[in-house]
Amino acid sequence: AQVHRAAASSISRPMIDSFPLGSDSPLADWGCHLYCADLNLPWEPSLVTSSEAAITSLAWDANGTRFVCGDLNGQVSLWEMEDHSISDWKQIASNRYNHERFIAAKFFLKTRPISLNSDLVDSLLYTEKFSSDEPSWSRNSPEGCVLVSITGLLVTIALNSDQEPVFRAASVGVGRRRIAHADLATTREGQLILATSGTQAPIVVYLVTAGFNMAGELSVRVNSHSRFSLKTEDKAAVSCLRFLLSDSTESLVIGLGGVGGGRVQVWDLHFKPR
Repeated sequence: AQVHRAAASSISRPMIDSFPLGSDSPLADWGCHLYCADLNLPWEPSLVTSSEAAITSLAWDANGTRFVCGDLNGQVSLWEMEDHSISDWKQIASNRYNHERFIAAKFFLKTRPISLNSDLVDSLLYTEKFSSDEPSWSRNSPEGCVLVSITGLLVTIALNSDQEPVFRAASVGVGRRRIAHADLATTREGQLILATSGTQAPIVVYLVTAGFNMAGELSVRVNSHSRFSLKTEDKAAVSCLRFLLSDSTESLVIGLGGVGGGRVQVWDLHFKPR
């Protein structure tokens, strides 16, 4: 089985397999099968869903009771746990975007993140070493998630007051462009941030905000945050792009593939008073 590492809860994780586990005729049942397994009992996974197309993106919510996945054919599905059992799941939202391949997904932050105070890392008091201030952005963000495709399409799934799913599509940047790598995280202020790049293009960072207006309509905005070019002498191609942490992060890890071997660069966001 090929394990898809996501922002999973501490008790369970998803597993993606090309053949159904325990099948008598695996070749006849070939496809993409998604399982949920308790880490305490990894030998007893539970089948959640099966798809003919490969699942290319997957993300958990902070509580580990919901996850979203997107496949190679552009099918997006939001699943929710039933009766607090990892073996029982129900699909609460689904939509299809033809010819879209989603490569990144992330839930909006609705919990209070814990961050390390770099100036007080040696303090014996946990109240000084760590901070857990509730960010203002998390209070305004809806219950839901976003997904990003390789064509620069950003799809938002939000649950309104009646817990009905609402879909909204937006463009990453002013115009749609091909994206080779993307990752989503939450800043220390609780705002959703998106980093994208091509194979040779500079790294571009966006801020994603979403919310329901007075009329009950879902509004999604994608604003430019910053961009930078990589420090390479041989114009090495970007092979991987990830935020250092999924929450309370301001650091990007970038993998470069070159003729002489792979390299890793870490970039931090710095603030200067002006």
